[in-house]
Amino acid sequence: HEEARIYLAYVFGREGHTLRAANLFREVFDTAISEVSRGHAAIQLGRLYYGEEDYRTASIFFRWLSISGLTRSDSRFALAHFNLGCAEVARGRDDAALAAFRRLLDDHLASGGQAADIASLFLENDDFRTLLESRAGLTRRLMESLPELFEPQVGTGDAEGSSPSY
Repeated sequence: HEEARIYLAYVFGREGHTLRAANLFREVFDTAISEVSRGHAAIQLGRLYYGEEDYRTASIFFRWLSISGLTRSDSRFALAHFNLGCAEVARGRDDAALAAFRRLLDDHLASGGQAADIASLFLENDDFRTLLESRAGLTRRLMESLPELFEPQVGTGDAEGSSPSY
């Protein structure tokens, strides 16, 4: 019945009962037998704390997903690295943020994914772009740390000298 409690907590959160949601997610996180259930609770707790601008606590839950191994063993949790990076940027910890983003990209590439998948995640997230713009020099450092996100991708039609297929 862990899944039912996770769903109920999610509904509480969507209905604006943030404290009830957080308490129930925390209960699941603390008592769940299934690591996956704990992972779902952790990601939701991280999101709730992030929404309350408690970036330090949000970072703890997002980091737990990586430490537990769930970000690698279950693709549903891979984006915890992105969330961790955003929380670290919001905390002013750019080095930690860049390390989280690097881990996200490295894990994604290691599992057979394309850098363009992660690049689109960065581009399509308005909150991330706002965060990025708020930190002087972070765009440059991101480009230096994750150059794969900014290079034309072979096989996507973006590579230099490629011609469209008809």
